[in-house]
Amino acid sequence: MYLARSVRKLIRENFLQKRIDWTQAEGIAMDIVLPHSSIKNQGRTTHCWAYSMCSMIESELLASDTVCHLNPLYFAAHKRYPNRRGGLAQTFLDTYKRITEENGTTEEWIKPLPTGKMPNAENYMVLTSFAHSPYYRNTVLNVPDNYERFPSYNIPLDKMTEAVKHSLRNGHTCVWEGDIHGAGYSHKKGAALTFMPSFRYNAFMRSLAYFFKFLKDDHMMHIVGMGHNAKGQCFFLIKNSIGETGLHKGYIYMSEDYFRTNTLSLTVRTDICRSLFRI
Repeated sequence: MYLARSVRKLIRENFLQKRIDWTQAEGIAMDIVLPHSSIKNQGRTTHCWAYSMCSMIESELLASDTVCHLNPLYFAAHKRYPNRRGGLAQTFLDTYKRITEENGTTEEWIKPLPTGKMPNAENYMVLTSFAHSPYYRNTVLNVPDNYERFPSYNIPLDKMTEAVKHSLRNGHTCVWEGDIHGAGYSHKKGAALTFMPSFRYNAFMRSLAYFFKFLKDDHMMHIVGMGHNAKGQCFFLIKNSIGETGLHKGYIYMSEDYFRTNTLSLTVRTDICRSLFRI
């Protein structure tokens, strides 16, 4: 297993990544950068789901001039199945709801204690986009981290892309979950790109990638901004949780093409979704 991973890494770094036009991610002009907390480091844990979702809650509080820091490890220790590895956005929302209802806000998981109202778990919903399930209905993603069988709301791909842009324009960040093991993703280069800049995956191709496990639940990160390159191509500013490393010190410039190709799910405010979809 280790040998197979090493071979794949060598092929990816020494052959496939050389076919990517990394200049696409140079000179990005940010149109929107929303308030967010500093870069954190999850270390060798599988708690990206907790780090990214805590970061989103912190951004929501910053929008109301409240500076608080949530403890991702507390949520990882208090989920329904703490001995299981990984989790989804729904894992966090479920844990967050139980903790706030049973114990309220305590310094075990948030410091300093906020003086205002905390966001509710119901304020957020998780979107996905696959052609093999009916649109505008809940579907259960068959991925390893969804051992709790949480549903996601299935919408057309164009609508999911519109949702993240609409959310950012209205002052709210999102949480991205998707695949980062393709050749076009490089934390070292601080970019997530596809082979061809104009390439668009349609819904059928996304479903094929999902069934053949090319589109996996690799990682979760926090979308905090949006901009464009010299050619006018859209890029999202992604806050990672593996420390201030890489070209952009912990941030990734993700192209819209990469987002459309490699996104498994997207966590957005419920009111944003209601303004866009038939909910």
